[in-house]
Amino acid sequence: MLVMKFGGTSVGTADSIKEVVGIIRDYKDKKPLVVVSALSKVTDMLIEAAKMAVNGEVSVDDIRERHLDVIKHLELDAAILEPELKELGHALTGVSYVKKLMPELYAVVVSFGERMSSKIIAAYARSAGLNAAAYNAFDLGLKTDSNYEEAEVLPESYSLIPVSVGNIGQDEVPIVTGFIAKDSSGSITTLGRGGSDYTASIFAAALNAEEVQIWTDVDGILSADPKIVPSAKTIKEISFSEAAELAFFGARVLHPKTVTPALNKNIPVRILNTFNRSSSGTVIVKVKNENDSELITAIACKRSISAINISSPKMLLAYGFMKKIFDAFARNKISVDVVSTSEVSVSITVDAKYGLTGLLKELNALGAVNVAYDKASVSLVGSGLKNTPGIAGIIFGTLGEAGINVEMISMGASEINISFIVEEKNVEKAVKLLHKAFFDMSETLKHKPFASAGGKQASVSESQKPSVSDDARKLKLPTHAQEHAPGFSPGVLDKTIKTGKLSQNKSWRMI
Repeated sequence: MLVMKFGGTSVGTADSIKEVVGIIRDYKDKKPLVVVSALSKVTDMLIEAAKMAVNGEVSVDDIRERHLDVIKHLELDAAILEPELKELGHALTGVSYVKKLMPELYAVVVSFGERMSSKIIAAYARSAGLNAAAYNAFDLGLKTDSNYEEAEVLPESYSLIPVSVGNIGQDEVPIVTGFIAKDSSGSITTLGRGGSDYTASIFAAALNAEEVQIWTDVDGILSADPKIVPSAKTIKEISFSEAAELAFFGARVLHPKTVTPALNKNIPVRILNTFNRSSSGTVIVKVKNENDSELITAIACKRSISAINISSPKMLLAYGFMKKIFDAFARNKISVDVVSTSEVSVSITVDAKYGLTGLLKELNALGAVNVAYDKASVSLVGSGLKNTPGIAGIIFGTLGEAGINVEMISMGASEINISFIVEEKNVEKAVKLLHKAFFDMSETLKHKPFASAGGKQASVSESQKPSVSDDARKLKLPTHAQEHAPGFSPGVLDKTIKTGKLSQNKSWRMI
């Protein structure tokens, strides 16, 4: 069995839906279960309609028109969505009565995006000759807790889903809503933005699927955001741990939770392009072939970050202090991104979407607190990081030469991720410079041209080697990057390798 997920851009227009149904037909022999997102932009439209309802204005006209335009071009019955549109109107009326968009009402309103798209796609698939039917994921056993806007999946889902799907006809193609579920009391919940990927992974794990396919509008996971780096490269293979780090730290192809259910069952996840079927995309595997690995797999960035710094002499040689800090975050339901500590201070970054008033009140009781806004995180992810000395020298030398101040540095316990914080206005420049340093090179020098930390020598001729010391050559950094990366200096690099210390460049500041 195969689980296929199609995102909003893949189902955004009548033509793209025709493409999607063609892809489903190509995989029909693998008995696909298809998970779909709302039509592109519809979730935003639903949220806006809910906000208008808070102010007493109830209307589904724009949402109706958006869907009827697609239905018309697919030559389907215009009445197929009338039950959902009528129910949506009732939900918005309820919002107008209470004059507040409560989380449970928010979940109900935004659920209509997937509930309507699944019906349109199933109806067109039937008109194209496939035996397809639309299903709500919650009717197939997807159960969560009652965190309506970002719910956690309950363990019983993994036993309920196989039973429900098992009752579907063998030759039928189920078109299932992504993003939405129900709690134990029957109230609709959502898995958070991008949660349709998560839905697909949950169903794949529950059904022991052969593979999860995430169909989107790019040729897989790229080495950087193509909007920032047009020359970003498609990654052919990536490990589960690398993909999870990239997703968490800003890569937009995957929902951060997507890889977890698949990892638990060792099910590969393949990222494919709906509009470029010839591309093999990116496959995410549990363990990849390290011999074929790049030094850095990809660079991710995350904007709109706030950095919170807590300082207190009480931290020195004390136990339990960090627990008090993180308990405060937990009580305020604020997720932590990057953490960096010293003897008497701790710096923590969070998404700027969180309101900090309650949290800061609690933290002020623990020590002196200051918050820096308009920050961004940059993360370099790759399994080669853990075995390669001197990488920090290249990263921060590159940024230092460009005058980009680094305000916080953290290396994950997995040793495959180095993250740091910069001013948001500098994030694109930082990503471009680092991508140039690590990725923009000739194909002949692409794979680790120097001896690895373990001593294995790659095949590069003497004429291709730059004039750097033997210690510098131990880096698996490509020749092009060593010669041309801004801020690279063989002398500074040698010192970094030998001493483990960064040069005292005034542009580098560690909290």
